Amino acid sequence: MTQLVSLMYHAIYQGQEELDLIPMEERPYSVSIETFKEHLALLKSKQIPVVLNPEDTKTAGKLAVQITFDDGDAGWFKHALPALEEHGYKGVFFTTSDLIDSRDDFCDWEQIKCLADAGMSVQSHGRTHRFLSDLSESDCREEYQSSKARLEEATGVTVTDISFPGGRHNQDTVSIGRKAGYRHFYTSKVGINGNNDLNSGMVKRFEVRASTTISQFENLVTGNLLYIRKLELISGIKNLIKKLLGNGFYHQVYKLVKG
Repeated sequence: MTQLVSLMYHAIYQGQEELDLIPMEERPYSVSIETFKEHLALLKSKQIPVVLNPEDTKTAGKLAVQITFDDGDAGWFKHALPALEEHGYKGVFFTTSDLIDSRDDFCDWEQIKCLADAGMSVQSHGRTHRFLSDLSESDCREEYQSSKARLEEATGVTVTDISFPGGRHNQDTVSIGRKAGYRHFYTSKVGINGNNDLNSGMVKRFEVRASTTISQFENLVTGNLLYIRKLELISGIKNLIKKLLGNGFYHQVYKLVKG
């Protein structure tokens, strides 16, 4: 049985000037290009298979890694793409369609098209980055359908996967997504994906942060169970706090603390 470690990146930047363009509350999730290249080099040195799609794990051996990105950061095109190509890897870029062309630190549509043309997977991260589980059924459906249509128009490639904005989802949002034509749903739930996870279409991920050390990264991509159980415990406590506070209030508290 092959297991999948799905990694979640956000912004990839080079130098202080680019870091300064990233909003303060997003910087804990931003990784320098030097660190990102160090991660790719470790994967290469350990000969860990890097797959593009969950289905690719069937021929990957006991453990495979998937590299994913959320939001739409300009560093995707400027830094992540060349680094991935240099190492012979491909990644999944979950794109918030309304934010493209609208932020100085984000990609434009031509760059998103270049990612797809290079063989990267460009998938949905919603239209507006609103939390889908907070929306009405009609608004949730519109987020799925509009982002899918805009991305397919821009890239010429079918969109079948989504990363939930903020990781927020429930049974209703998944059901609406399936009816809108989505097959894989990427969450913020921490853990290694086994066959049952992949067959269900619900993909767990590990968030790579600015504070993630190279030894911690190695523990992730080699499937160190003791380390991963620790992360699952921490994540469970965090999710309980989110549930108690509610999505909106939790997010405002987070922005206040990080900002």
